[in-house]
Amino acid sequence: MFLKSIDLFGFKSFAEKSHIQFTDGISALIGPNGCGKSNVVDAVKWVLGEQATKSLRAERMEDVIFNGTDQRKPLNVAEVTLTLENNGVLPLDVPEITVKRRLFRSGDSEYFINNTPVKLKDVRELFYDTGIGKSAYSIMEQGKIDQVLSTKPEDRRTLFEEAAGITRYKMRGREADRKLERTEANMHEVESVLAEVKRSYDSLKRQAEKTETYRTLRNTLFDVELDLQLARLGQFREQQAGSDQRYEKLDAVRTALKGEIDGLNEKLETELDRVNTMESRLVEVQKSLYGIEVEKSSRLERVSLIRGQLEQLQEQISAEQNRLESLRRKDRELAEARDAAELAASETDNEIGDIDVAIKTVQERIDRSRERQRDARTRIGQNEEAIAGHDREVGECQRELRTVTDELVGALDSKLRESGYSSAERKRAEETLRTAMDNHVIVVRGRKETLGDRLRLQEDPADRSAALEQAFTAIEKSWADVHGAVSSYQEAIPRFLDDFLAPEGTITRKRSLDDRIEVLQENNRTLREEIQSLNTEITSLEKTIETERGNLEQMRLNRVQLAGRAQGHRETARRHARVIDENARQIGEVERQVLRNKKRAEEMTESVAALH
Repeated sequence: MFLKSIDLFGFKSFAEKSHIQFTDGISALIGPNGCGKSNVVDAVKWVLGEQATKSLRAERMEDVIFNGTDQRKPLNVAEVTLTLENNGVLPLDVPEITVKRRLFRSGDSEYFINNTPVKLKDVRELFYDTGIGKSAYSIMEQGKIDQVLSTKPEDRRTLFEEAAGITRYKMRGREADRKLERTEANMHEVESVLAEVKRSYDSLKRQAEKTETYRTLRNTLFDVELDLQLARLGQFREQQAGSDQRYEKLDAVRTALKGEIDGLNEKLETELDRVNTMESRLVEVQKSLYGIEVEKSSRLERVSLIRGQLEQLQEQISAEQNRLESLRRKDRELAEARDAAELAASETDNEIGDIDVAIKTVQERIDRSRERQRDARTRIGQNEEAIAGHDREVGECQRELRTVTDELVGALDSKLRESGYSSAERKRAEETLRTAMDNHVIVVRGRKETLGDRLRLQEDPADRSAALEQAFTAIEKSWADVHGAVSSYQEAIPRFLDDFLAPEGTITRKRSLDDRIEVLQENNRTLREEIQSLNTEITSLEKTIETERGNLEQMRLNRVQLAGRAQGHRETARRHARVIDENARQIGEVERQVLRNKKRAEEMTESVAALH
């Protein structure tokens, strides 16, 4: 594979269409700083799919389009075409491959391979495992080798994988992983849809059961109406039989009249005058009878017509009542469905409210944990400041302690020299004091025993007083020896030690500094233990915050899903409400029609009764 040429137009400093031809061997672009040599490398990376503006030395992708100068207007498009000679490396059966990228100032970007529009993914897949690409090892910019050598081993692994020819398969594996993740997300969505469909199925199943019950009741109603119509038919037949009986009676009357007419004809011969009179009467009676027959026939036809209309009207009333009952039943079903949808929406709103309360609780817990973290960090900062202050104070105390120690040693040497202190003299004074005290004890013990014996032997009070006087004299003499030995020992001990041991003395200051240092170090140990405990608490709170944050995101996702579900229920309830309003309008119209038909039926019934 060989780079043959690069065509640039509107890319960075290339305002005019430029063509760079490459031949065999080494090609070099030579020119001063700022003439656009690096723009050629940027153009190669850009046409190979580079998306990072920082790598292209730009802030926005639109900055790669020529922005114009004082003499030239800015362009609205940037285009780079890369021509490669293919010797079988690229997976296309053509000897020459042209890759083109075009960017408009509106932000639209286009990619072409051999002047065929393609996607960015197709361009990248074309150069997998060839060493060519926006970040492959075929393009080595200034400082790129030092960057590769100084980077971490896991970052250099990309170059080795590209050279080994496994990048294509790794990218396919990543694409397969992304497809699997999308498939899993789709499966989760399908599961949620199935759950929703399951709920809808249960609702529709109940509605289907109600529909079956409705059909059964409708068939029963049809049978009952059929029986009712048969009963009405029997009633009409009975009415017809009564009409036939009345007709027979009228026919009998007519027969009787004809008999009378025959009798009159028989008497006609004897009573001609009466015959003529009777004939005229007969004509009148016949006319009256004919009129009665005509009126009877007319009334029967009118009654039959009214009864037919009445039957049609009754059937229409029955059909309208059935339709009215169906509309009312449908209205009740829709009302139940609307109430169920509103109940489901209300329950979903309650669930959303519970989730909102839970979200608020979790957020409050997170805020409390963060507040505790801030308090702990503040406390740690205070403890560290206190430790630093204690350390400074310990340092000051140690410096003062060294000063006091130096003063104590210097003062002790000076006082010892001034007092002429001798350890041998002190030892002799101690020995003398010890001997005097031992002798005093022996004298007191001996005088006690002697005095006891003499007091028991002598009964004269004067002798007892003399014995007591001798004992007290000997004890006082022995005590005087002890007192003299004590005075000698005190003189042998330096007096300046009392100054050192006094409450405001040097040794007291040293002991106070030692105690202060010990107290400060103990406080520092306590503060460090508290800091360690606070750091442990901060780590635990951080884990708790992460867990609560995950729960919070899941709750917010559930809330969005529940809000969508509640919106669907409300939309269903509104749709049912609209249908209920339409049914109510139809029910009103049918009821008014039924009332009108019933009124007409009553009028027809009254007309039939009047005709009878």
